[in-house]
Amino acid sequence: MLKNIIKTILLSFVLLCTALPVIAADMTTDVVVVGAGTSGTAAALAALEKGARVILIEKAPFAAGAGTFSGGMFAADSPEQIKTGKTVDKEWLFNVFMESSSYRANARLVKNYINNAGRTVKFLMDNGAEFALSDAGQDGQIWHQDMPATHHGYQNGGGAVNIGKLQKTFQKKGGILLFETKGISIVKDKNGKIAGIIAENADEEEFQINAKAVILATGGAGANAEMLKEIYNSDNPPLGFIGTAQGEGIKMAWEAGARKGDIIGEFFAVNLIPDAMRSLEFRPFADVPFLKVNTHGKRFMREDHGLGYALYGNAVFEQPNHTAWVVFDQTSMDKFKKGGLQALVDQYSKWKNSDKEFYEFNEKMAAADSAKQAATPIDYTPLLKSVEGRDAMIAKSLKELAKKMDIDPETFQAEVARYNELAKIGDVDFHNEPQFMYPLIKAPYYAIRFAARSLGTLGGVVVNENLQAVDKNYDPIPGLYTVGNDATGVWGNSYVEICGASLGFAFTSGMLAGEDAASFVK
Repeated sequence: MLKNIIKTILLSFVLLCTALPVIAADMTTDVVVVGAGTSGTAAALAALEKGARVILIEKAPFAAGAGTFSGGMFAADSPEQIKTGKTVDKEWLFNVFMESSSYRANARLVKNYINNAGRTVKFLMDNGAEFALSDAGQDGQIWHQDMPATHHGYQNGGGAVNIGKLQKTFQKKGGILLFETKGISIVKDKNGKIAGIIAENADEEEFQINAKAVILATGGAGANAEMLKEIYNSDNPPLGFIGTAQGEGIKMAWEAGARKGDIIGEFFAVNLIPDAMRSLEFRPFADVPFLKVNTHGKRFMREDHGLGYALYGNAVFEQPNHTAWVVFDQTSMDKFKKGGLQALVDQYSKWKNSDKEFYEFNEKMAAADSAKQAATPIDYTPLLKSVEGRDAMIAKSLKELAKKMDIDPETFQAEVARYNELAKIGDVDFHNEPQFMYPLIKAPYYAIRFAARSLGTLGGVVVNENLQAVDKNYDPIPGLYTVGNDATGVWGNSYVEICGASLGFAFTSGMLAGEDAASFVK
């Protein structure tokens, strides 16, 4: 994973080398967009296409944000879905979003998102991005396999390349793109109307960008430890892997009078502790619905629900220190050695003849390759030995294993005994499917420590269906928009179980805000 992050940064530099050097001199435009990630790029390009003059700024020296690593975006009626007859029932989608949020989502915003996501795919592809429809569950989430196809995967290079292409188009059409430029605050005129922003260049020199409309697209606050401590009520909050997501846009909107919205974590499966960069190597152990216990030695979830990664991440986040142990025995290790991952959980065989592929972390993910790899026998003993005593514990008895895990042996042994009993009679405690029970019978025994994997945060500024930030009375603030991970309104207290939902919202909310802002400034 680290190799791909470095590759993303290098690709961004190559693709965006035409960005202008930033001189501390005031500028004037119609629309200024703060943040040149997924939602900001879409917003800037959409406003430009509608006839507005646009300046797009980014504090990093390259295209940043979760969208440069993501696998793809959600849509319901894209050109490919229409062409292949795979359009999705929008009533069903609406209910999924609203029920997932326990009806805390803004129904009008959800409707606007669903109704325009397909058009967003066309808009992006018309401007140089490449997507292809993939099948639900292709990424290994078995619980998604019976869902309709909504995921449009990045093609030909992944997120960094495709966002770079969109920004190239933006520049070719006359947009101004400023890297190493940070948004500091929103400027209002003497009548209290939005009048632009104060920005800061790489030399920490401030200047003003005069604009009738401001679109905030700074990617949430997933890497701001101090904000996360308060948001999660935690002394040790999981940090998102996008270091630029510091919450500046959210704070700018609040300071300008926008209503504070709920901020939630976007948890998605788990990371190895403490070496998150090696998590992909250990993913099979996270994917198999093995017994999971928290740091108190207690089972805490229906493990087969871990085959839906958002549910999995949420469950682990709610445990002490946001961590959990995955526990299994030599029987399971022997199955890996004889038949690979597929011998324990069949996530991919459905796709063994598929020609579908997409890019995630800017690396090709081909469905047929995943199926082949899952069916390949592998001895994981050397891998576990490489982190034994730190991330993995190996013991000849359950009592010894508990001691190594720093868990009360009696509590842990009782929990395992109960789990083994349920494997025989049926899981009346947590209702796991019978095929997803893995009794611990044969020594040695193994435990791997994982933490909730944070993709960042969702929300912060309350918006209406047009992505206008609203004030304390829920009235729109003319000329102020908040999009993507900075906006509250689509999520409740969890990421929704639909692949590409946050990237789809980022692109779609950006496009809608850009179009509305262009109309506003005319």
